[in-house]
Amino acid sequence: MLSNRKWLLGLLIPALLFQLSGCYPGTGTDNLLIPPKLTAEQDKIYQALEKTAGSNINLRYPQTGEYRSSFVLRNIDDEPGDETVVFYKTNVNTTNPTSLKVSVLDKDDLGNWYCAYDISGGGSDIHQLEFSSFGSFDQLFMIIGYNQAIADTGVNNADSELAQPFRQASNILHIYSYRNGEIKDLFSQEYSLMKVMDIDNDGYQEIVTIVDSKTGDKPSVKIIEYNTGVFYLSQGETVAMDDSVLSYVNVQSGFIGTNQSALYLDGVKEDGTTTTELLFYQDGLLQSAQLDKGVVDSVDTRKAGNISMDIDSDDVIEIPQLHLMPGYEWSEHMSTQETDKLYFTHWQIFSNGAFQLKKISYFNMGFNYLFDIPAFWQDNVTARKMAEENKIVFYSYDHDLQDVNEELLSIKVVNENSKAETEKEGYQLIRYSGQLYYYAKLGYPENPYYQIDFDTVSENFTLLK
Repeated sequence: MLSNRKWLLGLLIPALLFQLSGCYPGTGTDNLLIPPKLTAEQDKIYQALEKTAGSNINLRYPQTGEYRSSFVLRNIDDEPGDETVVFYKTNVNTTNPTSLKVSVLDKDDLGNWYCAYDISGGGSDIHQLEFSSFGSFDQLFMIIGYNQAIADTGVNNADSELAQPFRQASNILHIYSYRNGEIKDLFSQEYSLMKVMDIDNDGYQEIVTIVDSKTGDKPSVKIIEYNTGVFYLSQGETVAMDDSVLSYVNVQSGFIGTNQSALYLDGVKEDGTTTTELLFYQDGLLQSAQLDKGVVDSVDTRKAGNISMDIDSDDVIEIPQLHLMPGYEWSEHMSTQETDKLYFTHWQIFSNGAFQLKKISYFNMGFNYLFDIPAFWQDNVTARKMAEENKIVFYSYDHDLQDVNEELLSIKVVNENSKAETEKEGYQLIRYSGQLYYYAKLGYPENPYYQIDFDTVSENFTLLK
């Protein structure tokens, strides 16, 4: 038994995780996004912008949300045809650059673009852009979120230094209308994260704003509503939030139950772990699944980067819980760091007032895929990663460590140049995306209980969007 334990320790130590890209939004996108080559129409828009703003232009990109381009075409007035919303700065190569600008370009009667109106932005950069009519029949409003740089007021100690990577700049949103060639600023509100959604299921969208505790206040939620031409903060829409959350890093809208809207919030605590809260209406009142009495004691915390997501495109957000794979729970034999351990992800959904297990997967964040673990493998299979080959190997496992070295399945990711060699090794193609190809090779264990076929592997494999 001891020799087998030593063998597993040898398996665990080299099982290093792939280098993962950061999952937390930063305060700028210059180093994250490469500006795409302009299309012919965008080039015409750019030339029209240069006539007004000059040639020394630096286009800006919303850092999060659905719209990630400097050129956003939408019909935002009461006339036919799209306008273009552009974000930029000028004089960027001088000692006196301008502040952020927001410009609306339109077409004249000859179909030529021109700058119809521009304003100074409400912050240092663009955080988010949204559009909504909020129930208005003849108006589409722009919601622009801006970054506001703020000083870090945290105490300079070990705990605060650990938390600082998750601190974000304060944001402020402005709601604009565009009519008769003029932009009007109608409403503003500070926020950390925002979501435009119909959270109260009344048929009209609201803006849900979340303020986290990085500025010293307790986390809070505020809802902006629209009625008869006026935007206002909904009164009485408060709910206790998890005050252990330092910063919210992910917000998504989805459903719980059949048609009940919910907001899913992933927050980071001071120790770096991630937790999830749900906000939804019940009996006409805003509720929190995290803190509501009797609903749930707590949502499992997990390592940073494991955020909630809709993994199967059913509009219900799944919440990840991490469970060590069999064998990795032996702390007395684990001299490696926490990041070297391998986990199965238990995806939870919230339904009928409680969290329920939906499925168990191996989640590879580095290559953005899921492999759902068959029911007959659960508790009977472990795995190791071979980072140098971009692959993971699943092994049969029993609690006496017998046959732990019997290979069941390998999943390998390669590029175009390695396809032929990989297929010679007996791998079959599962999926491909861009320049990456995802292959699987079956093992043939002596115990047929563990056997899996290629069709099952393909059905259980998901490339995330």
